[in-house]
Amino acid sequence: MEIDEKNHEKHSIEQKDENTVIPSTSVVVDQSDSTNFANTMKDSSIGKEQSKLAGNSHVKRCKRLLSAKDHWYTDPDQLEYLNDCRLRGTLPSGYFIRHLKDESISLKYSVLGLKKLKPIFSSISNSLNITQLDLTNTCLNDECVNHLCHMLRENTFITNLNLSENHLTSKSAEYLCETLALSTELLQLNLRKNLFDDIAGKFFSELITTTRKLKYMNISYNDLGELSCQYIGRALPQATTLTEFDLSWNRLGRGKMNIFGKGLAENINLKHLNLSANGIGPKKGCTDLAYALKNNLTLETLDLRDNRINPEGSVLLSKGFYVNSTLTCLRMARNPMQTAGCYAILTGVLKNPNCGLLELDLQDIIVNQDFLDLQDSARIKLPNLCVRYGQATTDKIRVLSPRFKRSECSPKEILIIMGRSTKQSLADLLRPLDIVGNKTITRQLFVKILNIYMTRLGIQFTEEQMKVLMQELDPKNLEEINFTDFEL
Repeated sequence: MEIDEKNHEKHSIEQKDENTVIPSTSVVVDQSDSTNFANTMKDSSIGKEQSKLAGNSHVKRCKRLLSAKDHWYTDPDQLEYLNDCRLRGTLPSGYFIRHLKDESISLKYSVLGLKKLKPIFSSISNSLNITQLDLTNTCLNDECVNHLCHMLRENTFITNLNLSENHLTSKSAEYLCETLALSTELLQLNLRKNLFDDIAGKFFSELITTTRKLKYMNISYNDLGELSCQYIGRALPQATTLTEFDLSWNRLGRGKMNIFGKGLAENINLKHLNLSANGIGPKKGCTDLAYALKNNLTLETLDLRDNRINPEGSVLLSKGFYVNSTLTCLRMARNPMQTAGCYAILTGVLKNPNCGLLELDLQDIIVNQDFLDLQDSARIKLPNLCVRYGQATTDKIRVLSPRFKRSECSPKEILIIMGRSTKQSLADLLRPLDIVGNKTITRQLFVKILNIYMTRLGIQFTEEQMKVLMQELDPKNLEEINFTDFEL
């Protein structure tokens, strides 16, 4: 019996040495005590585990995602990025990992911020593949600029950089522009919809004069005003690489447009310029732009939409088209020019025998028959010219604007004139509602169809005009209206 116990003990010791997990001796424990002890230990371990997870859940999640056993990434650059994220305690970007070897990286509309951008910038600094980087709306702010600029100084292969729709301000503009000016490969830069003001305008003007290859620059939807207009105007003659410049939706019209006009006149490289929504009108900056058009020899596209240019300003601007032979596209939609302004612009174009204009955009401007007749003659002289006007550019209906109606015309006469001019009478819409066939319908139906008819033709009556019309059509308040007079 003693021999058996010794053999059993010897066998248990050998088993412990091999596995170090299985206990070496057998312990006899009561069933109920064993169960209670196990439950107690289980509850204790669960409580400790929950408290630990509550305090370190983010760190554990990062370690789990970044553990070499949990992911299948084997590329050294990917592993380096993952390790950097682990050290910084932040989650990696799955899209960035998958496209780390691509030429184009688009992280737009990703909620990143400085903590997540640091390892991304560090990884891009060492990349030899990435040439296009899109960081649109990635929560970039001034704190991120130092890391961004360090990345741009290390990576000299980026040709297209998009930093639009972020929170960059003029505080970081100087360092950012200095870094971008040192780039030897940067071709396109987009900074639209940030928080730059006139302080940044000075550094932008220095950038376009010192850059080596930059061809496209977009600083629209910022707060560039009077001083920026002067800075950029003085810099335009020295902007030897820039071919497309988007300055739309700023406040340049408040500045000295004569300086900007002179700079544009002396520029010899710019081909596409967007100045829409800058408050250049009603006529303040039109003379200066006309001077620029007379002397500039390279500009092909000029966008002046939404600038509050009135008819008088259009007349001043039209003088710039007398000698310009390079402009191919002019956009002036949504300006209160009326027919007189549109007529002046097209007349200035027709006076130039060497005019190369192919597109004249006057959308959302209602014109009258005089302009349409001038357009017909323009088709003979400039057969390649496409003129867009009115609210619907594909609509062939020619509308007589109520702005040019005679003062003695009543609302009823205006409707009759509109029907004859457009060849669409109001009676055509009312006739299907005449069940009896006596060309009479209820007043309620008439008002409903009248609103549809006027909307279709782009006209609108005031409340007073509607009262006059109803009194004329239903003087006795019988709630019935005869539409015979509206037939063609």
